[in-house]
Amino acid sequence: MARVIYGWILIMLCYFYLHNSLVHQWHQPPLILPEADNVYWLLHILYIPQFIVGSKITACVFDGIMIGSTLLFFIFPRQIIFCAISIVCFWLFQIMFGTTAGHHYAHVGYLIVPIPFLFLNKERFSLTWQLIRYWILFLFVCAGLYKFYYGGFFHTVNMSSLMRTYFDEQSFRGQMLIYISAHPAFAQIFYQIATILETICIVGFFTRRFDIWLAIGLLLFNLGNLFIMGIPFWENSFVICVLLPWNRIYQYFEQIIKARSLLRLNA
Repeated sequence: MARVIYGWILIMLCYFYLHNSLVHQWHQPPLILPEADNVYWLLHILYIPQFIVGSKITACVFDGIMIGSTLLFFIFPRQIIFCAISIVCFWLFQIMFGTTAGHHYAHVGYLIVPIPFLFLNKERFSLTWQLIRYWILFLFVCAGLYKFYYGGFFHTVNMSSLMRTYFDEQSFRGQMLIYISAHPAFAQIFYQIATILETICIVGFFTRRFDIWLAIGLLLFNLGNLFIMGIPFWENSFVICVLLPWNRIYQYFEQIIKARSLLRLNA
């Protein structure tokens, strides 16, 4: 599990690098919006983000530590010190990214999913994993219920109004979004589907039997957010991890390893 998830994170960091999103690629932007968040405020009072972003050298060192600790934990998944360092770096990176971009992003997936790997004890790991699973389900259920409560689910022009963002009008995606936003009733269908995909996560509180279907639903939800709203996919894609059938995946690869071992012995 550690290697699969941290391999996923390494791919995400490569994506960040290719899109000039790592700290040393920001060209020392000003920190303009700490927002009313106690964690943001505390770190800025301690001058930690300013220190890291304020110099090309410190930014490169930070990126090196973040990528290096992630890679080392991928190679040595029982060395939890690398896991702890990577998690601290992820949280610092997210806070710095939010303040430099002037927006308080809610990219929770890659911030909390690695936390259970801090525990080598199986019982503690399992308990923490389940707590994160329930928290993620609670997050999506609340988001869906709010859309019902505040009337967004029934407001016809709601989605077409949300879609008024900047995009390349000459691209295929741009043409699709122009057509969708020009038809509010059609656009609202996407909003309603997203609301249902969020709300139906409540099933996960009562049974794990349908977790794989919930995972598929959240995958479609995040891909839809990427295509229609331009909301980043990689950071939030990790919420799917808590719904995957890891026992079955482990048993599948265990059978492959055993089969290969038998073939070698027979050879």
